[in-house]
Amino acid sequence: MSTGAGGKEPSIRRHARRENRQRGRLQTVNTEAIKEQQIRSREEREQKRARMDGRHEFLLSTIAERLGLTMDEAEDFMLDGDQLNAFDSFFAQGGRSALIFFYKETKPEEGTGGTKEKCLWVTDGTKDPYSGCCMFFVRPNSSKPITMLNIHQEVYFGMLDSNGEGLLGAIKGLLDLVFIPALERNEKWGDLSGIEAQQVKQQFLGKLSSFVGVLANAQASVADAVKLSRIENEKLLKLMTLSSSEILSSMNNQDIVVAAENIAMKWCHEIEQILTESEQMRKEADDVGPKAELDHWKKRLARFDSLTACVKSSECKTIVNILIGAKSKVLKVSKYKLH
Repeated sequence: MSTGAGGKEPSIRRHARRENRQRGRLQTVNTEAIKEQQIRSREEREQKRARMDGRHEFLLSTIAERLGLTMDEAEDFMLDGDQLNAFDSFFAQGGRSALIFFYKETKPEEGTGGTKEKCLWVTDGTKDPYSGCCMFFVRPNSSKPITMLNIHQEVYFGMLDSNGEGLLGAIKGLLDLVFIPALERNEKWGDLSGIEAQQVKQQFLGKLSSFVGVLANAQASVADAVKLSRIENEKLLKLMTLSSSEILSSMNNQDIVVAAENIAMKWCHEIEQILTESEQMRKEADDVGPKAELDHWKKRLARFDSLTACVKSSECKTIVNILIGAKSKVLKVSKYKLH
């Protein structure tokens, strides 16, 4: 028996040594693979950097100055992915007519002691959400290529900065503070001249100013839109991603039913407040004209539209279905408000 035990222990040690050697070899292979990947990544970035010339520097220096970035930071952002292809198309004869950049800063979480994360990227504006800061270069004439000799005359720069007012506020500010004053000072209106030019100018500027007013009203309506309280219960949040059959099977869970009742009652209280406020009389000065009255009803319509969207949302329907399945007493209170 002692021989058997003595023979077993060396075998265990041999297996342990073999596993340690295999683990060491795997770690070596992984480390070498990571190093090779890093080397390839650096080589690719240097190849991309070699493609950049004075035209890239002209555009990026403008952006870096506006954002408070260094040129090295701006260049490093552009070396990610295939973003330089967008520059090539913008510079080419018959290429794209605009080059759009989004910029975003992410604040570190409280207590982490980290620094703000910055991100700058090229976009076509159709897939990425507006980040609050957009810069763009446009070339009105794409029939000839952009060179260092003509880039100063052929390329124009613009910027949309929401300053916390959203996309509508950014567009309104650009029109109100840049384009309208520039057009008002412009004396040349194509082939038009004299009285005819002045009439066309005044008519166009009037419509443009009205459009700015529409943007202002739309911005106010968005700011005044109804938003019911968000669902914070983790079990309820999980239900929002499940199928109808899975939701039905969870209705026997008393914790879920209670959480659904609580959020339903909270929503009902919020809706009741909104309806009460809408029925209150509005006090206006005697000199208020029809435009102010029209703006008031537009905002009120937008507010009720947003409330209707909340009630018809998938989250609200799921909560109502849970109450129906559980035959909750809360359903009698919430039925006329959440349906």
